[in-house]
Amino acid sequence: MSKLNQREQKLLNFLRDHTIRGVTFTVAELSAATEYSEATVRTYLGKKLRRAALVDATQDGHYAASVPATFSEDDFRRLMTQVAEDPLVDILVSAEWKSYLSKVVMHGEVKDFRLTQVEFDQLVVRLRNRVTR
Repeated sequence: MSKLNQREQKLLNFLRDHTIRGVTFTVAELSAATEYSEATVRTYLGKKLRRAALVDATQDGHYAASVPATFSEDDFRRLMTQVAEDPLVDILVSAEWKSYLSKVVMHGEVKDFRLTQVEFDQLVVRLRNRVTR
């Protein structure tokens, strides 16, 4: 897969940094950090990043990033280059799907099968990759 362009790399780095630090951000902050216009940032937040459960809106108009450590540049590139989004992909990469997967994992724990957070994040990414190919 091709490399990320400079702004895509800035966007991914920004989201990873905010995930690690656990701090929220605004559209304006993300726009300034990536050199994307605020309109483009809003579009990416709504049509790509939130649907893929990489960011969530907070009640105060900020956003919180939650990029799994195992989420690669190829995963990000694939997400950012999706032209037409299949409804099935929407379902499987949405927060609703992540919630469903959490329930499945909890059910597995009841049966004495446990996943670490890292293993869970890897599973989410692998499933997302299979669905978005």
